Amino acid sequence: MAAPPPDDRPEEAHEERVHGAFGDLESRLGDRPDAAAVREKHGWLWEEMTRHSRVASLIDELALQGF
Repeated sequence: MAAPPPDDRPEEAHEERVHGAFGDLESRLGDRPDAAAVREKHGWLWEEMTRHSRVASLIDELALQGF
């Protein structure tokens, strides 16, 4: 199998791939509230999650997996 031809502009190609990848990620995730906004709106939940860090870690892992 032949190798693909070398890219004449490797830095530009890399930059394009990086922007494309993060652009796709951003379009999927959308706008996320910052921590202060979440704390203000859901203060009781924020307090419980900071008290129970192991539960918070599990919820973070589930969120990352899409559950």
